[in-house]
Amino acid sequence: MDQLIEHQECFRRGLNLAKKDKWEESEQAFRQLIEMGGGCLPQVWGNLGASLLIQHKYDEAEVALKRALEIDPEYTLARNNLEKLPDIQRTKGPLEMEIDGPSTENRKQTITFYKPNDDGSAPTPHTTIEKIGNIVKGTRRRL
Repeated sequence: MDQLIEHQECFRRGLNLAKKDKWEESEQAFRQLIEMGGGCLPQVWGNLGASLLIQHKYDEAEVALKRALEIDPEYTLARNNLEKLPDIQRTKGPLEMEIDGPSTENRKQTITFYKPNDDGSAPTPHTTIEKIGNIVKGTRRRL
């Protein structure tokens, strides 16, 4: 659970830095998140790609955007920014840039841990943690 919270904080930091036009710092936040094991979401790679595009690091941006599309071929932000790449390279600057991420402000998230049964039957729920935004609302442990 602590790792998930760290990932969310790092992601939010990257988004906030991007919104403040602090693109190098935003890039570093998204790279840090990937190093921490949080590179399984297309938004991480898509936003890294956007940060790199702004800094004219086109080859790296292309790799990041393509990685986002490998994770989720339907990820619109990465597809749109990748399509804009030739125009951005030609004009030496973004015509329009998109950053995005899953909003976690008021989203309810639940994670349930299961334990295996000795008899080979389906695992049974062990502990459930519920969280809204950054606030843990409840923890249930089943015996």
